[in-house]
Amino acid sequence: MHEEIMDLKGNIRVFVRLRPVLEGISRDIPHPDDFSDIYTHFSFPDSTTRRQHIHVQHDPKVTPLCRSGEKRQKVEKFKFDRVYTPRDKQEDVGKEVSMLVTSVINGFCVCALAYGQTGSGKTYTMEGVIPRAVEKILKDTREKKGWKYTVKVKFIEIYNNTIRDLLQNSSDSDSKDLRSKILSSKEKRQNHFTVEEQSNGFTDVAEIAPLAVTTMSQFRKTMGIAASNRHVAATSMNAHSSRSHAIYRIYVNGEDSEGKRSTNGVMDLVDLAGSENIKMSGVDGAREKEAKMINLSLSTLSTAIRYLSYKQQESKGLKISKDAIPQCPSFRNSVLTQFLKGTLSGKNCKALLIINISPEDKSIGQTLASLKFGMAASGGKVVVKEYSLKK
Repeated sequence: MHEEIMDLKGNIRVFVRLRPVLEGISRDIPHPDDFSDIYTHFSFPDSTTRRQHIHVQHDPKVTPLCRSGEKRQKVEKFKFDRVYTPRDKQEDVGKEVSMLVTSVINGFCVCALAYGQTGSGKTYTMEGVIPRAVEKILKDTREKKGWKYTVKVKFIEIYNNTIRDLLQNSSDSDSKDLRSKILSSKEKRQNHFTVEEQSNGFTDVAEIAPLAVTTMSQFRKTMGIAASNRHVAATSMNAHSSRSHAIYRIYVNGEDSEGKRSTNGVMDLVDLAGSENIKMSGVDGAREKEAKMINLSLSTLSTAIRYLSYKQQESKGLKISKDAIPQCPSFRNSVLTQFLKGTLSGKNCKALLIINISPEDKSIGQTLASLKFGMAASGGKVVVKEYSLKK
């Protein structure tokens, strides 16, 4: 029954989260009506707390003048599976993601990705999502009667299109001891790894052995170590900009008490590096190279997700204009898509895209680009209204 409900929701779901203003404004905003005074570009027309709509009003300064010299303004209307306002908390997002956990335990492949420009709150969102997902996995597998499960994790980053093990070369002595027990001699000699496609089409890095996890304290420690080993640098847009894609892969393998049935589920929880306008970020040298590699991999990923969304709509018998049909992607064009292919594109895969957006005026262009990508991924259409400004 759970999987039938999930199928009705769609194999690709899209959430949007608007982060709060970070300087001078409290994260706790008591009433939705207060948004108009702080978040001048955004409105949330839904009357219920389970919001699906977000409207974005362009600043008149960035809207061109019409021929008569009259200023005009646009309102772009978006609809998603779920919209989170600045007053929504981490647990609100975590509750929605927990539904995917049941699918993983049932043997499905799931991919949840945080997408958006640099500084839009992706890492913060995933810091709330990841431990809650793991906690539910450990709890539900422990309580499921007649079944025995093993849960293992693998933490990697993709930096400049190369894969690094985030638990390797750690300065933490406990992490070294833990990792050294399972590392092969081949893995100890290298820093970069390759993605391999298995006979069933699943993609993975076999050279990095996963770690068994049985408690949340153990998981939190390894997650903390992985986060400390990730590439981070300051840019004009973000003082702590992630310069790599971080992927937390969770393997959930189960077998019933009679040994007649087994399940093998995989969950990828992905904190993507932020898309960057290189001019606005003010980066050069090594940082500029990183930004170009990030943007290239995100472009490949967005092409893949658009195509998968098109195939989903096609399978439901929906009519799509020829101009809207995306090009069939090559997952091998990027290490990111090559690694995620196994949890994104298989028959039993389910994907969740969390679009993170920023409230600042200077980010409105990239915010709209992110929202339009989210609409393309969900198969929806943007409604645009234009009107004259009163004098």
